[in-house]
Amino acid sequence: MVSDVFARIQVHIFATLICLVMLVETQNHKDSRQYSFRLFRAQLIACMLLLVSEAASWSTAGSTKFFWNTVCFSLHAFPGYLFSLYADYQLGAGEEQLRRNPLPRLIPLLLAEVLVVANLFTPLLFSVDSNGFYHRESWFLVDTLLSYSYLGYSFARIVRNRREMDRMLVRPLILFHIIPFVGGAIQVCFYGSGFTLPSFALALLVCYVYIQQRQLGTDYLTSACNRLQADKELRQRMQGSTESPFALLSLDINNFKNINDQFGHAVGDEALIETVRLLQRTLRRSDTLARYGGDEFLIITDTSDPAGLQHMLDRIHQAFDRFNQQADRPYQLSLSIGQAIYDPASPSSQEQLLAIADARMYQHKQEKSEKGR
Repeated sequence: MVSDVFARIQVHIFATLICLVMLVETQNHKDSRQYSFRLFRAQLIACMLLLVSEAASWSTAGSTKFFWNTVCFSLHAFPGYLFSLYADYQLGAGEEQLRRNPLPRLIPLLLAEVLVVANLFTPLLFSVDSNGFYHRESWFLVDTLLSYSYLGYSFARIVRNRREMDRMLVRPLILFHIIPFVGGAIQVCFYGSGFTLPSFALALLVCYVYIQQRQLGTDYLTSACNRLQADKELRQRMQGSTESPFALLSLDINNFKNINDQFGHAVGDEALIETVRLLQRTLRRSDTLARYGGDEFLIITDTSDPAGLQHMLDRIHQAFDRFNQQADRPYQLSLSIGQAIYDPASPSSQEQLLAIADARMYQHKQEKSEKGR
């Protein structure tokens, strides 16, 4: 019995150290001030507090055991609550939108806290007998359902919107739900197993690995995908595209060299950032935008019929026209765009697809240059 408790405590200490390493590692990340990063770090802190309080509850007795179990139950709903915010943010909800009218989301957490307070007066969630042994009580499953309701909500949202999400994001977010659900089910079915919190730490590690992968595949200046990620995406689509064609757009900023030469590289960097921001506003979440080099960008999209592509191009050009009319900038932004469609019925190589899109982009650039004369 003592050896089992010691083994569980060791697992919790190890999981806590993993969370601590991630917390320290993300402290100086370039995106550490972004809302999603703050939510991720808050989840790490909540998980660490839960791991420590649960381990302390196993290693103590009497009133001290009751205290640590009370702390643990009071924290149960926080990781799920924070992750529901994190998931909604990844699905496109802005920070201000998430802060607005927070009460509906807080209801399960507040109900869980009411049960914890009530348990101080009558054993609803747990009790500690005169011999110092912990016992689950009748409302234990209610607390579990309240805590897991957040994961159920976010899982349903992610599954429902998976086709509109960044493909790189879907798998880790789904895994994030599956791992704690499995760990929680084991702990509910096998009393004393202690799998729930380490499984949550493992789920956070999965998200952390995803963050690192995203960083490797992201252009540092603009936060668009980089060339490495674009090439990987193209290979995956061309190898796995057996039914649906897709389109590749090659984009180049017109007169970008003049912006650099006339206003300096700092303003040139600003123009690149503005270009990505404008493009991201016009694209769907399922589209891939990459900075392929210098002032050249690629868009990979499932939209492949001529009418749909033309509608996308019109949205892009209109967005840049509005920017030029409204923005207080010393430069104008416009794009030359070429397109190529990959058809699985008559497959071509990645190099051929890129060459077709580039040729059409330069043709578009030449036509715009001739019109401007």
